[in-house]
Parts: sequence; structure tokens; C-alpha cells
Amino acid sequence: MLHSIIFCLLLVFQASASENFPKPQDDAHPGSEMTLLDFERVEERFQGRTSVVYLPKRTDGKKAPLIVFGHGQALGEDAYDATLKHLSQKGVATLFVKYDTGFFDQNWRRMASDFNQITLDFLEKYHDRVDRRMIIYSGHSKGGYVGLMAAGAPNNPGVRKALLFAPAGFDREYLQALDPKMVVTLVWGAEDNIIKKTDQDQIYNLLPVEKKQFLTVQSYPDRSADHYFIQNKKAVFGGGQDGVSPFHYHGVWKWLVGAAWDLEEGGLAVSEYIYGEKALETGSQSFVHQVERSWSVPQDMLVQFKNHSLSQRQIQEILGGNSQRVSGL
Repeated sequence: MLHSIIFCLLLVFQASASENFPKPQDDAHPGSEMTLLDFERVEERFQGRTSVVYLPKRTDGKKAPLIVFGHGQALGEDAYDATLKHLSQKGVATLFVKYDTGFFDQNWRRMASDFNQITLDFLEKYHDRVDRRMIIYSGHSKGGYVGLMAAGAPNNPGVRKALLFAPAGFDREYLQALDPKMVVTLVWGAEDNIIKKTDQDQIYNLLPVEKKQFLTVQSYPDRSADHYFIQNKKAVFGGGQDGVSPFHYHGVWKWLVGAAWDLEEGGLAVSEYIYGEKALETGSQSFVHQVERSWSVPQDMLVQFKNHSLSQRQIQEILGGNSQRVSGL
């Protein structure tokens, strides 16, 4: 009897904790479920392995931006399918890329090359539905490692942005080969006991790009910002929890869709939902996520900022505290 009472109280506590972080209700919020498009899911054989494609059925006649997502070690599509679905329903094409040959694959450079080649094969097949000028590489853990390598590999397809969740490593040569114009975001959970923050700091400090940021995700009362917070299904080998959470609405979905929408609007890295203060919002007034930004602004971008009619305050919010002041606006 006592055990039953304790169990019921635990359920009530968890429900009330989740209710404190409501879903976004603003249709302009990338994490909201207010306006959702139809989509189709297709399995494709590329490089002898099955990757999964999520394609939005856009009604505006425009080609979709593309997010290429690399899975974590021993994790399948089902660990992330709520995110893949949400991206497509927000107008973003997603390629869940099968870049490795299995659990024991340690050929990192071949995996990076395959990551790119599968993307190129996909772009050739779906050229009428996806805009190859709007490519974002993303991934979780091992997939973040390989996605980061692929962005600097010789056969990369012209990646514009990278948004990586706790990448499990890096290749120094490929890292230094990244396009300086690429915008890179690292995301790491404050309770991650698999990937150390010092490892993420090393990657961040070595990134040779003009615009980079490091988001540190804070925990919710009933959800830990651990290595698996991005998942919507518990891993057989590892952790995570089943179902979507505030991490998705106010984090993963917001950041990924926000980055893709930013490309559609010109790619200046000005979206507040990923590059401004709204990126840090958690759905609660009591705490926010943390960010470190390094935002250098070449002179040739000043005109572009002006053309977007942004105020000096908005520019400073987007650039962050480590940036130079943009004058003449």
C-alpha cells in the first residue's frame, strides 16, 4: 500500500514538473506545433546502406533546406524520430545518414567521406526538392564527431552550418580545413558524464571559423541534461528517456529549425532562436541555458546587417558579449 502511494505521488510530481514548462504557443517559434506540414518518410540505399529521408510537402513552391543528421553509437532512427518528424513538418528536409558499417566501425575518415558521399547522392536524387545551397550538418555523440569531420573533409558538399550535440571527438586536420564562413554551434548537456566539457572546450577553441557558439544545456526538475537528452527513446546500450520533453520544444527543435529558417532568410546567423537570447530560453522564468559566443563580423557583412533593418541592440544580442560593436547602423 505504501509503495502504491509513493508511486502515485511520484507520477503526480513528474506531471506537475512537466506542466511548468508548457509547449511554445507562438506560431513563429521553431519548436512549436502550431503549424505543421505534411511530410513523407522514405528509406534509400546509398553507399550500400539504408539511410532514411524525411521530406516536407511544402506549399510555397520553394526547395527545402537540408539537415543531415548523424546518429550516436548503436543508436537508430527511432532514437531521434520525433525530431526528424518535427523538422520535416516545419519545412526542413532531413537525411538520417547511415555513415558507419556497424558498432565496431572505427575508420573515422572513411565514415566522414561516406557521410559526405551519401549526402551528395541524396542531393542528386532530390535536387528538385532540396536546396543544396542550404546544408546543415548535425549529429549526436559519434555522429557529431563524424559530422564535424565530414564538414572539413575534401568531398564535403558545401556545408553552411554545423550544429553538433556533444561530438565525441575531432580530427585536427579536418577541423582546420573548415570553411571560415561556416557557422558552428556546439551543444553539451551540463550533466553529461560521457563526454567531458574539457573535450568540448578543446573543439570550440580550435574551431577556425568567424562565428561559433557553445551552448550548455541546463537540467529540468524531472529531466537531466545528460548525454542522451536529445533522444526521444531510451537507448538499449546507454541512457535516455522515452517521449519528447522540454529539451525538444525549448532546445533541440528550436535550435535545429531555427538554424534552417535562418538559412532561408539569408544565412546571416541572425535568428534569435539559435543565435540570440531566445536560444537560451527554457520555458521557465527560473533558469536559462548558458552560451559562450565568438562572433567576428567582417566589414563586408555590415551592409547585409543594414539591409535587414536590425537595430544596434538586436545586433549586439545576436553577436553576444565577445563581439565587436557594429558601427554605422
